[in-house]
Amino acid sequence: MDITSLPYLGLLWTGVGFLCILVGFFIFAYHENEESDYTSINTNSAEELFAYFLEEEEKKNDALRQSLKTTDKAQSPSVNQKDKDKNKEKEEMKTIKSTQDDTHIYKEIEKLYNSGVSVDEIAKKLNKGKGEIQLMISLYSMR
Repeated sequence: MDITSLPYLGLLWTGVGFLCILVGFFIFAYHENEESDYTSINTNSAEELFAYFLEEEEKKNDALRQSLKTTDKAQSPSVNQKDKDKNKEKEEMKTIKSTQDDTHIYKEIEKLYNSGVSVDEIAKKLNKGKGEIQLMISLYSMR
């Protein structure tokens, strides 16, 4: 081996390296295609499993709906009417309490405003918004 054959030897090694890289790319591309096929198979089976699960849950929901309808029909109308009457009474009590609370707050705002307390101080004292207090004062002034 003499010095004149050295460039040919380097060229040979470069060609072998290039060939190895090319083979590696082909192998990599082949394995990537295999993995995507495997993933699509799993996706299809997952979709089938999910569809089955939804069907089973829908059957359970239908059974529950039927049992609720049966139970509702079995209850006497007087029980439903009593519940409606109780709910109506509760709503009326809430409305009365709300009106009483609003009247109390309104009178408190009137009293504080007439004594010369500023809108900011009234809002802080009553835990209300400044705009709400200004609105109530403007309504009071309109009377």
